[in-house]
Amino acid sequence: MASRAVTLSARLRDALVGLSNLHDKNIYHTDIKPSNIMMDTFKKSDGTIGLRNVQIIDLEEAARGAQHIPADIFSFGIVAIYVWLDRMIFYSDEANKAEDPSDIILRRHVSYFLNGIDDFHGFIEYHRGENDPLVNRFGGRLMSFSTEDKREPWTAWQPVDPQFTDLICRMTYLDPRRRITAREALQHPWFKE
Repeated sequence: MASRAVTLSARLRDALVGLSNLHDKNIYHTDIKPSNIMMDTFKKSDGTIGLRNVQIIDLEEAARGAQHIPADIFSFGIVAIYVWLDRMIFYSDEANKAEDPSDIILRRHVSYFLNGIDDFHGFIEYHRGENDPLVNRFGGRLMSFSTEDKREPWTAWQPVDPQFTDLICRMTYLDPRRRITAREALQHPWFKE
């Protein structure tokens, strides 16, 4: 990996270690986003800027309970895409101007991250059936795609490192039970490169 890539992957790894430590205590953060990952900068001997002491901050809303840990993992995957590809996933001018941005965000969620029909069936089962309001909203977004208006899986956006793609796919399944844990993610080959 090039120097910038090594720095980015190391910072993501360091932040994931912090998240993993929280999860080991059955604490979920609830608000994983770039502005809640802080680090110190320092000047290296060669004049470049280095980063250290990566921390996850803003724990005021953190809570106990393993049931929401997969939501943190999904959010971390979204942050990793933003950091690695410099691309916002859910928010845009269109979403920010919409009267109800949740429909645009949910449609992108389905478009970018649905990983096959088994993933959607698992999502339905996890939410206790098709009568769940969230399942109905996601199903409606899924049905809004057509041959003229196709889904755009994030993996098709641009050439992306296959190991990074695999890591993020494992973090962003719609079915939370299929998502890897933070500890498992730290063992992923992408962090070993």
